[in-house]
Amino acid sequence: MDEAAIERKGLTPIEPELAKIDAVRNLPGLHTAISRLQSRGVNVLFAFGSEEDRKDSSRVIAAAIQAGLGLPERDYYLKTDAKSVELRRKYLVHVARMLKLAGAVPRKAAADAKSILDLETRLAQASMNNVDLRDPDKTHHPMTLAALSKAMPNLGWAEFHRDQSVAAEVPVNVWTPDFFRAEDALLRSVPIATWKAYLPWHLLSATAATLPSRFVDEDFALKGKTLAGVPEIQPRWKRCVNATDDAMGMALGRIYVR
Repeated sequence: MDEAAIERKGLTPIEPELAKIDAVRNLPGLHTAISRLQSRGVNVLFAFGSEEDRKDSSRVIAAAIQAGLGLPERDYYLKTDAKSVELRRKYLVHVARMLKLAGAVPRKAAADAKSILDLETRLAQASMNNVDLRDPDKTHHPMTLAALSKAMPNLGWAEFHRDQSVAAEVPVNVWTPDFFRAEDALLRSVPIATWKAYLPWHLLSATAATLPSRFVDEDFALKGKTLAGVPEIQPRWKRCVNATDDAMGMALGRIYVR
């Protein structure tokens, strides 16, 4: 709730992460950056967590799920109707504005925004549609670490398991294998410079609500007004309560009940 302190700090809270991303020079460095962002709740490229084994409810396994898009889901990138085209234009402007707010010069912000949209469109093209995602049989593909590393070597699964403290023997349910194979190919073909635009953008987008008001306002302009049709942002105290509930809802609920 201390908005004055937040304004004074500016981007200081995320500057170490931005600097580490800027220092990436090769694929191993990219693996490290992706894993570090994942550990901080920024789902670049994909989402990773745990789930009950669908064939053996006595155990919990890891899960890798398609993600990494700035718009809500794949169809936002692929539909060709006038409304969808206009929404993508607004998204492009929004990404460029956020990058400029973070210090990028206008020309680079515009160029990076286009690269980000192009990359996310390729991720969307490889994504499973929402209907198939609701079919549990189509999203059950458990794989060992060895099988993952062999099938998708450019994703750096061994290092990722280590960084996420996942034991090597824990299977991973890869919800959408075609999506991950496409990402593996993109990590080979997309220039490092593009990833170094994509990663900071997603860090900014994920943390915007806790940054100075210029980021809060621009983030709400897209996610609230444009995408959700909400006319005005909630009072800050309500946003703080919601953020706490999202982060630790069960613990908060226990206190509430008591």
